[in-house]
Amino acid sequence: MKKFILFSAMSLILSFSIITLSAQTKTAEIRKDQPDGELLNGIRIIKLSISTPINNLYVYRGEEVELIFEKAGYPFSVHIPQLNASGNAVSGESLSLNFKASNTGVYSMVCNGKCPAGDGQQFAKIVVMEYDGNSKSVTFKNVTPEMANELIASQKPFILDVRTPGEFQSGHITNATLIPVQQLANRIGEIDSLKDRPVLVYCRSGNRSIPASQILIKNGFNKVYNMQGGITGWMKEKLPVSK
Repeated sequence: MKKFILFSAMSLILSFSIITLSAQTKTAEIRKDQPDGELLNGIRIIKLSISTPINNLYVYRGEEVELIFEKAGYPFSVHIPQLNASGNAVSGESLSLNFKASNTGVYSMVCNGKCPAGDGQQFAKIVVMEYDGNSKSVTFKNVTPEMANELIASQKPFILDVRTPGEFQSGHITNATLIPVQQLANRIGEIDSLKDRPVLVYCRSGNRSIPASQILIKNGFNKVYNMQGGITGWMKEKLPVSK
């Protein structure tokens, strides 16, 4: 009888462990699809506290990122060497750290001062993810320049160029409208009537168009196409450009 009770207890513990592990795995899988913080004017803003331990911070490749550390009662500094981002805060002041997530990968963030992990130790990891089109958190679709050209011919989308005015003047896709990504959130009302129309978004190389597409999705646009490779990829395929 004792052996049976012991066996039953061990079985329950094992079953609970398996369920817990499955739940943790499922949570991790979902978590990888969701970038941290929020997009404001084309910049991903992530608010942090230097006194709170962090594991990973997730962002998408191509995003401009700003980490905002709240005020602390002591001086501290934060460094992300591989992303050329570094900043110092004196006692009682907040700290903003800016970088561009140009390439996918995992980047170490080191803290100096009174940090949870200790002075000079890794404070967190920045995980730069590639948007693969299957994420549950965003619903825009990636297209190649060739696919974009076919889309223009078949569906007559609104073409949105999110580069700078100077870049636009040097050459753009015919009939494209310029709204720099930094201005898009504030100027969304200018194109609000196009929410049900296909929108093709592009930039120079395919980086800035990702946060621009996210801004459109967030504001209710439901047929957003992000052109990978940007105008650079478009021109490599010898597709037409207007000036």
